[in-house]
Amino acid sequence: MTTQEETRRLVLITASERAGALTAGLGAGIEVLGTYGPSAAVVCAFYGVRTSRLLSAVALLCRSSFGVESQSLLRSMLQDVADVRYIATDPVALCEQWRQHGSRRRYYAYKMVTDDPQGTDIPCDFEDLERLIEADWAEARRIAAEKTQQDIKKVSKTKAGRYLLKDRWTRKTIRQAAEIANAKYPDTLDLFRGYQYLCEHTHGSPGLASDYLVKHDSRLCVRDRHDAAFKSASMALQALVFAHATLGALSDIGLKYDPAPLIDALPQGWDCSDL
Repeated sequence: MTTQEETRRLVLITASERAGALTAGLGAGIEVLGTYGPSAAVVCAFYGVRTSRLLSAVALLCRSSFGVESQSLLRSMLQDVADVRYIATDPVALCEQWRQHGSRRRYYAYKMVTDDPQGTDIPCDFEDLERLIEADWAEARRIAAEKTQQDIKKVSKTKAGRYLLKDRWTRKTIRQAAEIANAKYPDTLDLFRGYQYLCEHTHGSPGLASDYLVKHDSRLCVRDRHDAAFKSASMALQALVFAHATLGALSDIGLKYDPAPLIDALPQGWDCSDL
């Protein structure tokens, strides 16, 4: 009978092999159907490569007994599941909205360095960027007027600035994006249940002290990262599931890649809670 330690080792090897196969598959060339336009092609290429690298990184960390640290990357993978599945609910509009946010960030990056004495070259599409930001301010004023029940002409720039789009390109929380995506992909909210837990690992919550320190004979000691209780194999399995979910949504947007081999034929009895 296979022991728990042997099963754990097999899980980690399998995750690494499948991460490698994904990297090789995308490395051979990324092909995207043109159904939803050029912005969709960029979304598919970006998230395809990003998912491949995040999966490989988690697998590597887990095989090296850094399962706890891998959870920061798992959070990124789960956020990508929510975002990409949200995009897949309206690929044409949301891929373009995603692409525009890259332009928005370039505008703010340029504005941040204009006070530098050495200066910087003005973006060649600066006028287009300014029009995008003007549209952002118009939308922010509309939202502020709606929230405060004021005439839009009376909304101050300060109030409007609270709703100015700078960070989350969706204008939605991760949770809201996941809820919308759940209508198309019914397991999204089930996957999302672990998001808050993963956030704690990303932000260094005080509750994580026991992952690094342990009390022994009235002394505080550093906990061994090789401790099997850290369940590195379960992290690797989660990474495979998250990668499969993201790539499945990308396939719906146009990525020509079958993600099924990531989770196909996983041996029965691999209970994450035991690994």
